[in-house]
Amino acid sequence: MCCGRRIRIFLLLACCLSGLLCLSPALADKAKQLADLREKIATLQKSLKSDRGEHHELLKRLADSERHLGRLNIDLRKTLRRQQEIEAELITLRRDRHSHQQLLRADKSALADQLLASYTMSRQGHLKLLLADGNPSEIGRTLAYYDYLNRARSERIERLDQRLQDLAGIERRLAQRKQELVQTVNEIERAHQALDMERAQRKQLALALAQEIGGKEKELLRLSEDEKALQRLLSEIVLSLADIPPEIEGGEPFAKRKGGLTWPVKGELKTRFGSRRGVSNQKWQGVEIAADAGAEVRAVSPGRVAFADWLRGFGLLIIVDHGDGYMTLYGRNQSLYQEVGDWVSAGDVVASVGNSGGGGDSALYFEVRHNGKPLNPSQWMLSRR
Repeated sequence: MCCGRRIRIFLLLACCLSGLLCLSPALADKAKQLADLREKIATLQKSLKSDRGEHHELLKRLADSERHLGRLNIDLRKTLRRQQEIEAELITLRRDRHSHQQLLRADKSALADQLLASYTMSRQGHLKLLLADGNPSEIGRTLAYYDYLNRARSERIERLDQRLQDLAGIERRLAQRKQELVQTVNEIERAHQALDMERAQRKQLALALAQEIGGKEKELLRLSEDEKALQRLLSEIVLSLADIPPEIEGGEPFAKRKGGLTWPVKGELKTRFGSRRGVSNQKWQGVEIAADAGAEVRAVSPGRVAFADWLRGFGLLIIVDHGDGYMTLYGRNQSLYQEVGDWVSAGDVVASVGNSGGGGDSALYFEVRHNGKPLNPSQWMLSRR
């Protein structure tokens, strides 16, 4: 029986090992595909420098400033989350301290009553034992009872000592967390100061760039160059993804979700698909959604991040590939929370709303594309209420 069980366990382990050996090449292949994708996008980003206009000093400085702002906001977000965690732990520790203090008082009171009762009964019992003849069995029972009281008293004292140690440990943790909270608050203050300085610099750069671009002809040229840069980026992404299996998870294909997607952020539409862009004859290829700076931007459908960086005219831009040639674009962000190659599910936070790319008011720029061709986002999303 024992031998048979050993054989079954051996066979089970052998199957598991065989399965792992089969999976390893697949996992290694996925890791290589991801590394290849990131390398291709990195090469693409370098080659796009001229298309982005990063050779232009003002644009380069604006891009660097907005990237830096994005990282500062991410750091601040993490620090604020750490502050919330510490404050929650402090509440728990204070509650534990209060509970231990109550138990400690109860233990002290019970021990005092026990000592008093033990002392009184011990005096009376010893006198009886000394003065009365008594039989041996009664004397034995009395001594056993005294022994029981002594053990109970010792246990109560040990429990009291343990309570004191636990309380001291809680006090130490409270002191440590309070110190951490002070340091975290100081970090948040420094982060706000750094953000204010970077925002001021970014504002000056955006104003200088707007003054230099000024004029209808220059604006037309800028919009045309921005669109060319995006088109080239999308074309290169399609080529980069061509030899990498899409493996989009999450149910039905993107095309079948038309009309049922949730908007990436709540807010009113500032611009609509196909409407004219300012004084130019060019039309909007997507929509602008007015939202508060820092509002969470969520992926509208499962997919893989194909681009996450700054692009002229679009600021901090993240592009999600949904397979079958479909992509969604989220531009003008304050910060990007995903990297190239990351898989996202519908509803995952991919960025936060901002005004990068030289914009004024905070808003999300959102596009839906199929094989590089812009589609009307409103036809793909749930009706706005």
